[in-house]
Amino acid sequence: MRFETMRRRAGVVIALGLVACAGQTPSEPAAVATSITLSSSNVGFASLGESVSILATVRDQSGLVMTGQPVSWSSSDQSVASVAGGTVTAHLNGTATVTATSGTASASAFVTVQQVPATVAVEPGDVSFISLGDTARLSASVLDAQGNSVPNAAWSWTSGDPAIASVSDEGVVTALLPGSVVIVAESGDAFGLAEIDVTPLPVLTLEGPDSVSIGETLDIAIRLRAAGFAESVGVTAVEFSFDPAALQFSSIADSGTFSTTAHDNGTGVLRWLRSEPTGFPDEYLVLTVSFDVVGGSGTVLEFAAEILGAFAASTFEDLTPAVVLRDGGVHVR
Repeated sequence: MRFETMRRRAGVVIALGLVACAGQTPSEPAAVATSITLSSSNVGFASLGESVSILATVRDQSGLVMTGQPVSWSSSDQSVASVAGGTVTAHLNGTATVTATSGTASASAFVTVQQVPATVAVEPGDVSFISLGDTARLSASVLDAQGNSVPNAAWSWTSGDPAIASVSDEGVVTALLPGSVVIVAESGDAFGLAEIDVTPLPVLTLEGPDSVSIGETLDIAIRLRAAGFAESVGVTAVEFSFDPAALQFSSIADSGTFSTTAHDNGTGVLRWLRSEPTGFPDEYLVLTVSFDVVGGSGTVLEFAAEILGAFAASTFEDLTPAVVLRDGGVHVR
């Protein structure tokens, strides 16, 4: 009887122990960063200073996303591309690898920086020529989309109308005919422009001896460079000024282009007038005027020639005057 009671008590204890064990839950292992996935494994830049953000997703050993897990970033070449908080910035043409690390897990992205021409800056951006045959040199700079110079970039020059202005491989522009034209510098799909205006103005020069004596005859040649003028704006009048106290007008010779000549020894003015506003067929027109030297001993005489205007409906329309004083003048002995 006593033995049976003890057996029953032992069974109750075992049963209670089994019930207690059945209520316990085994402990789960801590989550560990096992893998990292990047939003991009290859990043390309066409401009320096450009930035791109890469997202890093960290997962544990069960493949679950670990939100808020710290990630550190590094670059294999900071001079080419730097990285901070997943933002990659291009600095120099070349390649680099950026790596995201969390714990023992890591992942990398390959970075390529290769500038691509986006525009061509041409200097100067506009050029005006007032004489045919004149030249000007243009310079070009090839830039990426961020405005950085693209090293070793090649470009070519073309003229929108080579008959008006030509351009050499070195960017030298030559004015050939009156008009407007665009000069283009191209590098790949990028280009830049320079606007060229060719509007020739008359050029006057005076030629004469270095010295003359009182009582001698002084000959002054007025050379008018007029090539390239449109017929509708032909120079109509040229005025020549002299010192009436030293010189007296004697005679004049010209090429027959000017139909009317007026002179005034009192005021020291000579004027040649055209009858029709036609363009000049020759590059130079020469007007030679002779004076009797009557005074001015020991002085230096300087002369001026001026274009007065264009002929239209019997009136003069003002043009920008072209005045040239003869360097040094003529010394009166």
